[in-house]
Amino acid sequence: MVLTERHGSVTILTLNNPAQYNALAGSLLGELNHALDAAIADAAVRAIVLTGAGKGFCAGAQLGGGNTFEAGEQIGDNMRATINPVIEKMRGSPKPIVVAVNGPAAGQASALRWPATS
Repeated sequence: MVLTERHGSVTILTLNNPAQYNALAGSLLGELNHALDAAIADAAVRAIVLTGAGKGFCAGAQLGGGNTFEAGEQIGDNMRATINPVIEKMRGSPKPIVVAVNGPAAGQASALRWPATS
């Protein structure tokens, strides 16, 4: 679900579920988390590029249909428990992460805890 390529000191992570517009769910989210861990821990990697396969970058959280995020009272908690750690890992990465958006991109902003700005 996540392809990893190395080009010199750059690791390219490609979300690879184009049939679902690379929606964040189950195995794709887990593989992205592990691929980020590996790239961040690799001393030879100086930058990470994140992109998506197919016509869209990422459709956001995959909702309904027996997927990770079903409607109901727990949906927010579930998203915070699964998506937030990956977002926080990217935000706190000691290496720059460049996102190559190749088409539609949607987000799950309500699950994020951005710091207040003044």
